[in-house]
Amino acid sequence: MYLKPEPPTPQPARPGADICPHRSGHRTAALALPTVVMPAPSQFLDAEDRALCQRVADQVTADAKWYSTSIDKHVLASTILSLFQHGVVNEANLLAHVRARRHDFTKKTG
Repeated sequence: MYLKPEPPTPQPARPGADICPHRSGHRTAALALPTVVMPAPSQFLDAEDRALCQRVADQVTADAKWYSTSIDKHVLASTILSLFQHGVVNEANLLAHVRARRHDFTKKTG
């Protein structure tokens, strides 16, 4: 499941931050540093989910060697993760969906 990150909350300015250190009494605009918002932990795969996706990738790679095809591994990984994020979390179903999209990430070599 993909959760949209929350917008950063404004940080209060430090006292005296609007006074320029180079000229006494000269005021500058307060410097607002960007706040880094980390995604919620639920957006990342846990160890079991990574292992499931890796098994599917390994099986598809083994299939490709059997059929003498070359695999674009980045597209394969993207396909697996996209399907997983969209709810195909059963290993057999995920493997079937990936195999059905094999033409997206393979090309004949022989």
